Order: sequence, then C-alpha cells, then structure tokens
Amino acid sequence: MIRETHEHTQSSNSSLSFVWVTLGWREFGRPFSRGCWTRSCPGGRDLFWLTLFFVFAMSFGLLILGTRNGLLNSFSNTFLGYVPQYGIPLALAPHPGAGDFGIDRKVQSDIVAVGKDEKTVLVPGLRAFPYQGLGGGANSSPHFAKLPGSDIWKQGEDIPPYYGWAILEDDPLWTIDKTARTENGLPLALILNRSVFKNAFDYSKYQQVLRSHLPKDWWERDLPISLDKLKALWLFVLVGRQSELVRFQVHWVENIPGASRPAFLYPLGTLRALEEAKANPLLRYFPEALDGKAGGNGARMTGLIVLGGYEDTAAPNERTREFARCLDGEMAQDGEDAAISLPYPKPAVWMTACRSQAGIGQDRIITNTVSGHALSFTQDGFLEIPCDSISEAMARDINAECRVRRLSILGNYPGETIRRLAQCTSGNVTDAGYTLELPDVSQSVISVCAAKSGIPAQNLPPKEGIVSLDRIKGSRIIIYVPDRNGLSEAIDRLLGITIDINDTNIRALSLTPAYKDAVNRVNYLTDTIGSIALPYGALFSSLMLLLLWVILGTLIGHRRERYAVLLARGISWWQIYAMVYFQVILSSTLGLAMAWFADKGMRHWIGGRFIGIFEEYRDILGLTDIPALVSTSHMDYLYTFLAFTILACLIATVFLRMAPITRKADIADLLQI
Repeated sequence: MIRETHEHTQSSNSSLSFVWVTLGWREFGRPFSRGCWTRSCPGGRDLFWLTLFFVFAMSFGLLILGTRNGLLNSFSNTFLGYVPQYGIPLALAPHPGAGDFGIDRKVQSDIVAVGKDEKTVLVPGLRAFPYQGLGGGANSSPHFAKLPGSDIWKQGEDIPPYYGWAILEDDPLWTIDKTARTENGLPLALILNRSVFKNAFDYSKYQQVLRSHLPKDWWERDLPISLDKLKALWLFVLVGRQSELVRFQVHWVENIPGASRPAFLYPLGTLRALEEAKANPLLRYFPEALDGKAGGNGARMTGLIVLGGYEDTAAPNERTREFARCLDGEMAQDGEDAAISLPYPKPAVWMTACRSQAGIGQDRIITNTVSGHALSFTQDGFLEIPCDSISEAMARDINAECRVRRLSILGNYPGETIRRLAQCTSGNVTDAGYTLELPDVSQSVISVCAAKSGIPAQNLPPKEGIVSLDRIKGSRIIIYVPDRNGLSEAIDRLLGITIDINDTNIRALSLTPAYKDAVNRVNYLTDTIGSIALPYGALFSSLMLLLLWVILGTLIGHRRERYAVLLARGISWWQIYAMVYFQVILSSTLGLAMAWFADKGMRHWIGGRFIGIFEEYRDILGLTDIPALVSTSHMDYLYTFLAFTILACLIATVFLRMAPITRKADIADLLQI
C-alpha cells in the first residue's frame, strides 16, 4: 500500500513538472481563436500583439539586413562583375617594378597558395587563370584579331575600345557559353559581348568589306541580315609572317563580367600558337587544321595549275581569270594551261569555294601543297611543337630540349648493339631494326645511350618528337574571389606577393587600372554604408527594446493574479518562468515564419520595380544578371530569431522578478495593486 502511494506521488510530481507546457500552449492559442475576438477573452490578446510585434519587427530587421547585403553585393557585381559558381573576377598585371620577370611559375604557385595553404586556407575557393590582352591598349597583340576594316569599329566618347582577352578554355569566363567549349585542338572561336558589339560594331561596313574579300558562297553564308544572327566573324590574323583572313565561330553573350568590359574573348592556346609561328619561321602552323582537332597538321596550297586555262596562246579565259582573282593569285601561261601562284599558302577550302564560283571542274585543277605541323597547347600553359620545327640554335637560346617519340637508326649495326640502345632508352625496335619507338625520351638521354651503344648520335635523327615551350610567363592573371566578404583579404594577400630581383624583394603583381578604380569605388561605397550602419542599428535596437518593454510589461502585468493562483496550486516559481519563456519562443517562431513570407513578398515587389532600372543600365554598365537587392541568408534568419527571442526573454525575466516571482516571494505580493 505504501509502495503504491509512493509511485502515485512520483507520477503526480512528474506530470506537475511539465504542466507549464500545457498551460503555456493553451494560453498562447487562446487569442488566436475566433471566440477570443467575438466575446470576452480570458487572459486578453497580449500574446497576439506580441506575435504581431515579432512579425513586423523581424520583417523589418530582415529587410534592413537583406538590403544592406544586397546593395553591397550589387556594388561589387556592378563595378567588378560576377561569374556564377566562381565569384568576382580581378585582373592582375605584372608590377612595373618587376621588369621582364612578370608572372612566372613561381608567382602563380604563390597565388594558388593564397587560396589553398598547407595549414590554413587564407581565401577559400580562390582560383587563378592566365590571360592576355588583345586589340587596343597596352600589353596587347592586335595582329592576331584585327578587324577587316579600320572604320568597322566606331569611334566616340561613349564607344569602348576594340579590346579583348585571350583566355584558357577552362577559364570560368569561357564557360559562360556552354557551347563554346571544345575537347581538343586549338579552336577558332570567339565569345562576343553583345552589349558592346551592338553599339560599337558597324555591321554594314563589315558586310561591304567582306564582300570584296570572300568568295560569294562564303559571304552569303556568313553575312546574315542582322548582327544578332551573326555566327562567324572574319578577322585578319598574322599566320606566320602573313596577315590573312581567318574565320572564327561566334558565341554571343549579353555581357562579359569584369571592370574592363572586354568586347570579346579569344582562345589563349590559339594566340600562343600564332605568336610562336610569327617568331619561328620553321614552324608551319595552319589554324584551320587544328580547329577543335587533336594531332592534325593539315596541308595548304602553294600554287596550282588549271588545265586548259588558256583558250589560245594570248590570254586566259574568263573563268580562269575569275578563279585567279578569287584566290588573289598571279597567273602565268604554261602552254595551254594556266599556272596560278599564290601570295602565301592557302587552305584547300579557298580553292574549292573559288573553283565553284568560277565554274571550273575539279578534274581541271592540279595543286601543289605543303604540310603543316601538329601543335597542342596544354591547360597548364605549355605549347608543344614538333622537334623539326625548331632550329638547334633556337633550342639552345630558349633552353628547350626535344622529347623524342620515334627515331631512325641510320646504318647497319649488329642486333646486340640495337638491343643495348633499346634497353638504355626503354624503347621498342620496329621496322626491321631501323626505327625505335620511345616514351618521350630527351635528346640528351639519347646521346648518352648512343655513346654507350657505340652508335654515333648523328645516326639517330628524330622521326617524331615534341618540344614543350613555357608560354605562361608574361601573361596577366584573372583571380576569382568566391564572394565579396573575402575581396579585401584576397587583394591584400595577392598584392603582398614578391619576387627576388638582385637580392631585393619587389612586388610581383598590381591591379590593372580599370580594376584598381573599380575596387576603390566598391571600398568607398562599402565604407559609406558601414559608417551609417551603427547609428541605424542603434536606433532600430532602441526602438525594438522600447516596444518589447511595453508589450511584455503589459503582458506580465495582466497575469500577476493568475501567476499567484498557479503558485498557490503548487506550481513552482521556475515553472512560471519556463511557461513565459515557452510562450515567447512560440510567438517569435510564429513571427519568424510570417516574416519569411513577408521577406519573399518584399523581394518580389522590389525585384519587380527594379527590372526596368536594370534593363535601362544593363548595356551602359555591362551588367550580366539582375542582382538581388534584398539578400538574406539562413544565418540572417537564425541571428534575427535568436536576437529577438533572447532579448524578449531577458526583458520578461526582469518583469517576472519585479512582479515579484522568486523562490522566496510571497504570493500576497502578487495580489497587491
């Protein structure tokens, strides 16, 4: 009997311990019921007004936070640009004090270390890609992307210069257009900035110029009615030592993010190959042969013969003259045939188009051709060219060594001698002992193995091999900072990178003028908003504190007698506190939920009003995507909820102690008026 009584007492005490949850929930739900608004409402509607306060206060607080974040993001995106999933691009150039050292491999490794350190990540997610200027401005290569007419690009104060960036294909800027990526080769492709081209590019003059330079079939294909439909752009490109028209596939984007507002993007690998062909007369690089292809070399025509090109011994017929004129060639009589010499080796597609235009059959054409070299450009900045395209003197000057893949064995040598050579070079003997297949063995290793095998090195000429040329040095660098918050830290770290010149540490990098100006503007606006944030925050916090003080003071004051009754019935003082805290949390939770809907509505409303403004300034400022002027994160919601809830609980604690509801308080004190 005693045991049953003890168990019943324990059960009652356990139920009593959590009675504050039931009481708090019932009282909280009462002012939200319909009956509380149609007749008398025991306990009043204080909890409803508290919840309504949380709805408006949290909505206003989130709007202030979101607007601040949205404006700061909008400032950085407007002045510096933004690439989704990668961040804010920053263009860095070699510091003037660094001289010819520029941005070499060591500087690049130091840049990578800023984003990924062995012990700590300084600026997480930071990435770097090389680029080169093209067109107008300093440090550019205008000869590899020249418009076919000098007056095609308009002039004026509001017209940006004809200027572009040559970048890698895995650069985030190149991936803005998903169709621009190619798997292999050195692409002939451009990404054009529509907002710049539509104001600066004189399409009618471009059409006039091309009609006088291209075969009819080509300009009919590549000259649509309007610029918006343009799918190919013809540019004068220096191929070797000769400037020629080259066709580039076009990929349009509305804007290219960045402070410099480049008019176009150009493949860096193609630029490096063209630069090398200009500097090295032995290298035969035919761009059309490697457009999107790996390992190809292609062939071009050096001249051709038109059988029966002369009707008599005095003059060629009209079709032959048209054919030669289309090819820009010079004619000479060879009996009844016409020999056409070309000013430079031309792609075979030119012959096909001009032959079709002149109405000459393929069976009447005999061509002389020359083969090109196979080139490739790696994503880490090495241009790979065949060994036979570089002279020994040039190889010594640039400290480049041939990596041989196949070599010939000249002369007759015993089988044991050949086996020793193959073993030393890790090669395989083929072609009845006259060829050796090698795993990219350097020429110096071959010379050593030749001496050990007793074969003169001159009797082992390379059949196939490559020379890797480092073509990153001298490039500029695009840095992608993941978000605005890490921008200042990233710039400080990057500008702190140094190189050693004559035992003196010299700054390696500097922001380009356009980006330096843009960063200063962003910092100015950021600091301006920061200077007014504290006064606004203090005023808002004071107002919220005052309103909470009044609302909670009224709420607890209306319930003093009820709290006294609960204490008289055995409810402990701490359960009264717990019940009030529980009701505050319920009110703030419901208020946060309603504030979430209000925040979404405000975003939609503000965004709708901003669309017209964005469209008006999109092309003027080079904007890409509509910025979110109200930007709130999950952490903003969490911090807002915690701030209001904790503040309300602290104020409630003050009023409960003033009631007084404490361990030693007398119930009679609660009933005093």
